[in-house]
Amino acid sequence: MAKNYRSRYDTKIIVILATILQNDAKTAHNPAQHKSRFFTQINHSIFCIPVEEVLCFIFEDGATILTTTSGRNYIVKYSLESLETLLDPQYFFRINRRCIANIDSFKKINILSKSRIELVLRNGSKEILSRSKNAAFKTWLDC
Repeated sequence: MAKNYRSRYDTKIIVILATILQNDAKTAHNPAQHKSRFFTQINHSIFCIPVEEVLCFIFEDGATILTTTSGRNYIVKYSLESLETLLDPQYFFRINRRCIANIDSFKKINILSKSRIELVLRNGSKEILSRSKNAAFKTWLDC
């Protein structure tokens, strides 16, 4: 009878390959992880808003409001913390504790002082960048 066994080298190779595959899966950019659209309901109608049309998300009066490039506002059932993980960080940045903005939403960036930056969005609203996010924001803009 022939024995069915693996040599210790085969086992080591399998372990090394499994480790490499796991690390690649963790570091690979998977666009499927990020939301591509949001659904929201107004009365008896459900609207689909593609992420490309999102100007920003603002937390106001206990609700998260999605503002589109056309100026419409919709309430979404996500917190800003959960949206940070759902949105592609290449295109969206958490400006402060109440706003996440799309990179294409900036009309103008005003430097108020060495540590204060004001962002004017295309809809005319103004948001002050959190001081703790200054360096990360400048790095994000350069990418």
